[in-house]
Amino acid sequence: MSCSLSTTFSPSMEETCFTAFRYSGITTKNILDKVGWFEEDYFLDGEDIDLSWKIKNLGYKIVYYPEVSIVHIKGATKGKNRKSKKYISFNDKLKYRLSGVDSMEMFYRKRLWDR
Repeated sequence: MSCSLSTTFSPSMEETCFTAFRYSGITTKNILDKVGWFEEDYFLDGEDIDLSWKIKNLGYKIVYYPEVSIVHIKGATKGKNRKSKKYISFNDKLKYRLSGVDSMEMFYRKRLWDR
């Protein structure tokens, strides 16, 4: 999990975070039911920040706890670990390249535009 927006982040210290980045987090089904789970509008990125935002808006905290370790295989869901990438279509490649920009714009419009 990441507290990348925190200016005082220390990997050895428990602390409250803005987001569970790349959602390597643990929560209850009850909380996920309350917030509506992950948004399907996001292509490959941004759903983690959006979920954290919804959880925080219900009054819960996102906490980094250094005693817990969660392995996140970088790129596994995006097909980066494949030996052959020839099966990825041009449209999927284009969506992937634009996903980070589109996801952050989508998050801004959904959650911050009218504030």
